[in-house]
Amino acid sequence: MVHSFVARVAVLLVSLVFPATLCAFTAQAQNAPCLRIGSSFGDKHSTDDLMEGNMRAVLASLGLCAEIVKGPPKRLTEALLRGEIDGELVRVKEYGRAVAAKAILVDEPLAEANGYLIARAGIDLAETAESSLSIGILRGVRWHQAASADAKKIAIANNMDQLTEMLRNGRVDAILVGGFLREEYPELAGLPSRIVYRTTLHFVLHRSHADIADEIAEGIRVFRGKGCSFLMAKGGTACSESSDIEGGLAQSPAAAPLPG
Repeated sequence: MVHSFVARVAVLLVSLVFPATLCAFTAQAQNAPCLRIGSSFGDKHSTDDLMEGNMRAVLASLGLCAEIVKGPPKRLTEALLRGEIDGELVRVKEYGRAVAAKAILVDEPLAEANGYLIARAGIDLAETAESSLSIGILRGVRWHQAASADAKKIAIANNMDQLTEMLRNGRVDAILVGGFLREEYPELAGLPSRIVYRTTLHFVLHRSHADIADEIAEGIRVFRGKGCSFLMAKGGTACSESSDIEGGLAQSPAAAPLPG
């Protein structure tokens, strides 16, 4: 009698628990979470929208989607190293050394890029050494740190708006700006400038996703092979909306808050 009762209870438990568990696994497989990808551009820049839209097109062609996490560069690096995000939208090639223990750069570059030193009107950069200039840089941007190593004085800003305000208000003689962000600020166009840094830009993946790095690299090659570009000045927006990219654009979820 007791054995019969126990058997009936066991059957009841299996019938209740196992299907639910099976359904949970099935739902998880069918609704794989989007990659959480960090972006340090901020909310105000169309460069971010372009890079994001085009990278979504690449990922969608591979059956992947992305949830964009906004934050300053240094904080995104910390989140990446802790495994709180799955990657970053774009970083310079040299960034790979800083995160090598926990992350990798996708080999195929998104674009080539220049870094500019932009000075206040009246400063002749051709005749002026960095050692006589006060230079504004962005916090956590490694090429800024390297390119300003000989500066007379360094001032650190948290975002591009603060950086350009430093220059506008005369707090610094010059600022460092990536070419892809320089296009966002027309006020910088007529100022003295020179290229002080050349590099390539790459999509970043946490090492837990290293198995899809080659697929993403091929997706980027296909995207660029169609004449598309990730840089604003090269017509990338039309490419991100093109039906030529298999899978089309993924539905764009709202930007997620950075953990912590």
